[in-house]
Amino acid sequence: MAYVTWDSSLETGNEVVDREHRGLYDLLNELYDSIVESSGVEVQGEVLSRLADYAVVHFADEESLMRSIGYPALGEQQRMHKDFVAEVSEMSEEWRSGGTLLPLTVAMFLRQWLQEHIGTEDKKIGEFIRANRG
Repeated sequence: MAYVTWDSSLETGNEVVDREHRGLYDLLNELYDSIVESSGVEVQGEVLSRLADYAVVHFADEESLMRSIGYPALGEQQRMHKDFVAEVSEMSEEWRSGGTLLPLTVAMFLRQWLQEHIGTEDKKIGEFIRANRG
């Protein structure tokens, strides 16, 4: 069973953003599976690093979309994205250095953040797109 499950209620209506959101969910599920399967810190760290890199690309694409549609909360979204990247980078560094960070703590943080952000903040982008079609 998946750790996080995508459903159509999370869609923004933008094909690229929605595909990338599903990709983030897929990478989080891959990370969780690697933890449950005790794949080792190296494998888990590699998946976490790929997730962090993917998030940076996704945030750039999402912010580009928001600019192109004149989304009023772009600045707030950029701040949230920057904070997320900083947090995940810090976790990734601690993970690689053999710190005391627990893998499940990382997975739970990522699940909570992604579900809340996509389900609340990014959903507003979809609502804005639908309200301003014309």
